[in-house]
Amino acid sequence: MLFSGIYDLDPARYSRGSWLDNAATDVILHPDAGLVMTVDYLGERITTPQVGSPLAADLAGLPPLFIQASGAEMLLDDSLRLAEKAARAGVETTLEIWPEMLHARQGMAGLLPEAAEALRRAADFIDRVVNGRVVNGFALREGPDLGGFVGVELPHPTADPSPESSNQHSHQ
Repeated sequence: MLFSGIYDLDPARYSRGSWLDNAATDVILHPDAGLVMTVDYLGERITTPQVGSPLAADLAGLPPLFIQASGAEMLLDDSLRLAEKAARAGVETTLEIWPEMLHARQGMAGLLPEAAEALRRAADFIDRVVNGRVVNGFALREGPDLGGFVGVELPHPTADPSPESSNQHSHQ
């Protein structure tokens, strides 16, 4: 279970991609938060950010991953890149991008119906994994219409990469 995480602690990344593109739509994180998080995680090792960055690690052999992020948050690229790297390493990976949601909304389950739904979907994923219901690199798809929710099931590296076996679905 990975919710809106920071997976690349390289300070250079705070000047590009979703860190800049979503600065105006991320109402939780401040643009200066990236460097603060890097220092918090790495302390004196800030000159070697790969030490604490999952994106710099070998991800092969990890258990199935379920990643949720907001399409409006500055950390979006971290989740996208981690999901891609994990899938390429052979890790069963489910990525859910929730457009226009708050960073780390799962902690607001008592206030936001979308937060409670996000946690329910995470619990369903755990149930599927515990009960051995992950098949051929794809977590089984279940759940209600989320209106605007975009989920991406990243294929196992041995899956058919043809356009007919599209790995993206949208509930509308």
